[in-house]
Amino acid sequence: MATKVTFPKGGEGFQAEVKIGENLHLILRAVYGTAVGPTMSIYDVKAHKWRPPAWAADIDDAKIQAEGIARALHKKVCPDAQFPELDWQSIQL
Repeated sequence: MATKVTFPKGGEGFQAEVKIGENLHLILRAVYGTAVGPTMSIYDVKAHKWRPPAWAADIDDAKIQAEGIARALHKKVCPDAQFPELDWQSIQL
């Protein structure tokens, strides 16, 4: 009996938002971008710019990478504010 393997479709993934006061507003994405594998990307809402995407080993690694960058930006921009807990929502691009 053959085993059925289902791969995620391109554009499926997760998104979380980080908003701290007026200084920091980011949208974090961890998606299955291409056949090569998952990627992570961050959109800076205030600057209206995407940061360059990065390849990840798996979708969880993509989330960890995105959160790490967001935490580093948070420390730089809003050092006195507490970093919010991320609520990763499933998305379909």
